[in-house]
Amino acid sequence: MTLADGLAANGLATPGALARLIRAVDVFGFHLARLDLRQNSDVHARCVADLLCVGGVEADYVSLAEDARVALLVRELANPRPLTGPQLAHREETRSELAILAAAADARARFGAATIGSAIVSKTDALSDLLELMLLLKEAGLYRAGDPAASLMPVPLFETIGDLEAAPAIMRAFFACAPLAELARDDVAFVAEAVNRLLVVGFYLLNLGYAALIMKAYGASSAVEAAEVLATIRELL
Repeated sequence: MTLADGLAANGLATPGALARLIRAVDVFGFHLARLDLRQNSDVHARCVADLLCVGGVEADYVSLAEDARVALLVRELANPRPLTGPQLAHREETRSELAILAAAADARARFGAATIGSAIVSKTDALSDLLELMLLLKEAGLYRAGDPAASLMPVPLFETIGDLEAAPAIMRAFFACAPLAELARDDVAFVAEAVNRLLVVGFYLLNLGYAALIMKAYGASSAVEAAEVLATIRELL
């Protein structure tokens, strides 16, 4: 139900500002209201573990070492077979996350790819955190191997000193791993957009109060120096 429908159902008129917004969207589209998705990496890990267990792929994903996780996720990303279906009984958390991604896929289909800007992974501390989200995106049709136009880029959010220190190595591994390397080979502009998203989120960190953390991690004495730290991630590409 839309806001206008809800107001009408309660006998209330649509206010002028909302009516003008609805009219603007009708005329110009929804692209000025670009949205970002964001979820904690622990939630993604639990959902992926559920998908793999119920699908008969891996009974205990969470116990795997990082290298084994990455190898498994890369294989699944290359496999066109879905891990979901109406006959499979997944956990409520998994169903909820997939429903959100399905809504995002619907928004992109109805209003264009520009409606959803990024899928941000909070508490990123390993390559598998990004690949887990890519697997969930694949189930919603938001990642397709070799199809940059249909793929939504996961963006890491490094939130601790240790994570920030590990960020360059994680991003090197991410841009070199098979799924992203395939997309990069097919569409350089896709990777350019990925880097842009990464840097945008990096500056979000400064704006949202992470500057002190960055400065402490790298011994920066000013916000300018903290911003320069973020640029080191771009230099590795």
